[in-house]
This record gives sequence, C-alpha cells and structure tokens, in this order.
Amino acid sequence: MRLKTFEAGSYQEVRKKVVDSLGDDAIISSIREHDGIHQITCVVDPDESEKQVQKGHAAPPWQIEAIHHALQWHQLPLDISDRLIDDILSNKGKKQIGDTLTMGLRHGFKFEPLDKFIAQGRPILLFGPPGMGKTVTAAKLALHAQTLDKSPTLIAADMIRTGGVEQLELYAEKLNVPFRPCLHSDKLGYILSSLAEEDVAIIDTPGINPFRQDDLLILKQLIDNQNILTVLVFSTLIDTQAGIDIAEALSKRVETHHLIVTGEDIDRRLGRVLAIAEQQQLRLAHYSPRAEIVNGLADFSAPKLSELLLADIPGAPKQQTNEQAKQSEAATVKQPMQRIEATPDLCQNLVVIASGKGGVGKTFMAASLAGALGKSGHKTLLFDGDLGLANIDIQIGLRPKCDLGKVFKGEAQLEDAITKTKFFDVIAGRSGASSLTNLPLNKIKNIYNILEERICPHYDIVLADMGAGLEEHIRYISGRAKITIVIANDEPTALTDAYAFIKVMIRQKPSLNIKVLINSAENDRQGERTYKTLGQTCKNFLSMQPELLGIVKRDKTVHDSIRAQKLLFEHAPNAKISKDIQRIAENLWDKV
Repeated sequence: MRLKTFEAGSYQEVRKKVVDSLGDDAIISSIREHDGIHQITCVVDPDESEKQVQKGHAAPPWQIEAIHHALQWHQLPLDISDRLIDDILSNKGKKQIGDTLTMGLRHGFKFEPLDKFIAQGRPILLFGPPGMGKTVTAAKLALHAQTLDKSPTLIAADMIRTGGVEQLELYAEKLNVPFRPCLHSDKLGYILSSLAEEDVAIIDTPGINPFRQDDLLILKQLIDNQNILTVLVFSTLIDTQAGIDIAEALSKRVETHHLIVTGEDIDRRLGRVLAIAEQQQLRLAHYSPRAEIVNGLADFSAPKLSELLLADIPGAPKQQTNEQAKQSEAATVKQPMQRIEATPDLCQNLVVIASGKGGVGKTFMAASLAGALGKSGHKTLLFDGDLGLANIDIQIGLRPKCDLGKVFKGEAQLEDAITKTKFFDVIAGRSGASSLTNLPLNKIKNIYNILEERICPHYDIVLADMGAGLEEHIRYISGRAKITIVIANDEPTALTDAYAFIKVMIRQKPSLNIKVLINSAENDRQGERTYKTLGQTCKNFLSMQPELLGIVKRDKTVHDSIRAQKLLFEHAPNAKISKDIQRIAENLWDKV
C-alpha cells in the first residue's frame, strides 16, 4: 500500500504522466496546484490498501492525505515523501495524526541533540556555506550550554567575513561569556588547550564554499588533530538541490554527523533541509524557533518535527470517518494568509528598517542613517524595536537611564525612554532581555501606537530598527510605516531571506512601500548586480519590484567605529562609506 505523486507544469502534462505510468484506471487521491506546479497523487495497490484499513493495520485515509499534503507544502522532494508515506502505511496507524507521522519520522530520520557532547566539554565547531546564520547559532548554542550548567567560551574563527569577529564579540558580551578571537586557523589548538577543563568551546567559522580550495584548506586546518565535533548549519531557505550539492561536497572534506537548522521562523518549509539530512544521513540536532538569541535553540525529536510539519498548513484535510472519506472529493482548499489589520492612514514620517536575517548590518545602518539625517538638520528619532537583541545603545556607546524594559513594565512612559545624542534622539531597547520577546502582542502594539500618536509628531523622521525575521509585531509596524527599508547583501541566504520578507509583507499588504538597501558591496557594479538579482526575483514571482534606495560599499571603517562604540560620522566623517550613507539619507528624506 502506498501513494505515488506526479507533477508537471500543466494539468494535461501531469495527467499524461499518470496514464503512462498507471493506466487509465489509476485511482486519484488528490489533485492540487501550487505556484504553477500541478500535482496528482494516486493510490497504488488500492485493493490491498482497503483491506489493511478495514483490519486497522493502516492509518485512516484522511491522515495519509493530510500528512502527504503537509510534506508537499514543506517542499519535501517527492521521492523522500513517498518513501516516508510508504513506511507509515507499512505499520499500524495511530489514533492521532501527529503520532502517526512521528512513527514514520523515527524510521526515516535520525535525531540527536548536542547535549551529551556539551556535557563532555567537547569543542563544537559550526560550519557551512555563507549566510546560514552560524554566528547567531554559535551564540544560541552558548546560551544552551549555560542551561546545561556548562561554561561556554565563544571562539571567533571567521577570518574571512567582514565583521564576523566583531559580531560574535558583541554576542559574547551580551551573554556574559568569555570570548576568544582566532585570527589564524593554526592557532585554534593553542586556544583550546588554554581553556579550563570544565569549559566547552563553541567555534564560529567563516562561510565555506566547498568548491574553493582556499576555503576548504582553512576548514581543514581548524579541525586538524583536534577532538572537535563538527556540526553543519543550514537554513531552510536554501535551494534543495543546491543545498544537497553543497552538503555532499563538504562531507567529502569534513566528517560530520549533526545538523542544526536555521531560518525556520522565517520560512517554515522544512523539506529542503530534511532532504539534506536524509541524503547525507545527518542527525537532526537543534533548530532555531525564533530569530532572537535569548530564545536559544530547540531540540529536534520525532514528535517535535511532526508538530512542526503539521502546524498551520493551509488547506490541510481534516479528520473524517471512513464514510465521509469515500464521499468527499480529495481536493484542497487554498486559504489566504491572514492579512495585517486595516491601516487606512500611514504614519507619514515613520520608516521601518528590517531584514530577513541577522548579520547584514541592519542596526549599524539604522544608526548611521539617523546620524546622517540628524547631521543634515532633520529632527530624527531612532527607535530600537529589536525586542530580542536590542543593541543600538552598545553600538553607539549610549548608556540610557530609561529603556523599553521599564516602559513595558509600566515603570515609565514611552516619552521617558527618549535619550538625546549629538545628532538624534534614541529610544533604546533592553539589551538581551528575553522578557520583551515574550510580551503579549497587544501590549507591544500599544507601545507602537503610542510611538505613532504621541512621539512621531514631534520629529521630522522616525527610524524604527526592527529585529530580523517576520515576527507579527514586525509585520504590524511595517504595515503602519510610510516606507519599509529591507537591508540585504550578496550572501545567498541574505538574498533569499530578503525575498522571503518581501514576499510575506507584499502578500499581506500589497500597497506596502518597500525600498531595498544593498550593504557591504565590493563596488557599485557588484551592488547593482545584487539588487538586480533580488529585484528580478520579486518581479517574476510577486509581480512587483522594490526600488533601490542605495548601495553601501564594504569599508573597514565599519569595524573600527563599532569597536570604538562611536557613530560613523563621529569616528570617520570623511570615509567613503560615510558619503554613501549620506547620499542614501538624502534620497530617503526626499521620499518621506
């Protein structure tokens, strides 16, 4: 007993595939179309299937259809999906659909959190291609180690990516854990030997292109002759086949058995990384349930993966009796995404600065734009809306007497949290405060409404630096803003995450005014190519193309100003990057 799925670009093509394979008498379980791809699922060996269902030896048809629908929604490759369904059908079904899927997942995938290795104090090295979120994952893993009563040390061995060491150092400071830079790959052994026996080292590495020998050499030197556990980090947003190719190429050079999944909170479709895990026989260790570091990592297990795969799938079949199943047509009803609340009047001087992923320079850009606008004479407010990892105050060396933490506790009014700087005013968030991420949405919205009604009218322009990702409060304030700026760079996942952010926002509010800012470009031409890639993708799949607000070229001055905890315009007013940002600020002012 099993299901077999066929797909093609049109109904006529996929129907022909069914007839060619199973004949005119093929029994069709479901017909669906998604993003221009037509799928037909057929029941193979139906007579034997019916006997097994009647005897109670198989899951009821509605469960199989719902599971199959969920696996397809998550874009699990058809061959893996069919094998998983076959495995489920070869065993006795469970009363609850989650238990039925859990049973199949236990046979199809391996699960092993890193807890026992952390308890052993074994060094853990995170690696993977560029843009997978390894640095944030390293910080989250350090937090996870603390919950296991271990003393983590964060080691930055990212000697390639600009700003990688500085970013991890900031995270270490927020988490109050030791930090050690490793600027040369052959020095890692010395650093590890200097740690206390009870410490556990968590090592961040540069993004590795497995098809470049220089990158592979750095990785090999880092792990050579060390008792290091290597853990692959992949985002759900990576293309399935590209991800498999990259993972396969890396596995030929580096022995690894564990996978940490990022990006699940941005794009819930897990099929791509599950395909990588299945193809490389990797153990699913942890996933990142939310972008904020304070939320840490969650353990993967068969029940948890089952829950993630079945959660809130549009058009999923509901529980039916056998009689209902026979009488109903196997078709799905597409449900639109919940739309943002109606917002007839935008806040005309509110600009939201957002990104699909962390580490693209969003906060630095927000502070620098605020500085440029303030320097030009515009009364500017910078609102730190990153509820999970607020750090504007750290980047510019600000020590506010009152922050959002006190406002949310009811100890102060929002106006009390305004701190003045040389060029602009700041409402600081509460750095690393997990309590803010767990606030009820209505309480967060209330603060945003006060910002709009009582604070914004006193300023020429208000910049809201939001956390990375697509949390509901971010979507809410973006829906109220005159302009939403999406920060991206040329890293593959930065582009896919930016596209995911734009896709979700445009589908929820088609009139949203989105601008794109390309950061860390090698030069103007490379920045324009990066924008063209993102813009063309939006044009092809969303029927819109966000405007380019500007390009900021890579400059070492950024790291110097962050280390000095000074605004760019104070630290290096004549640097080329300062001129780039000044032009973008002028362009933004013309559009507000």
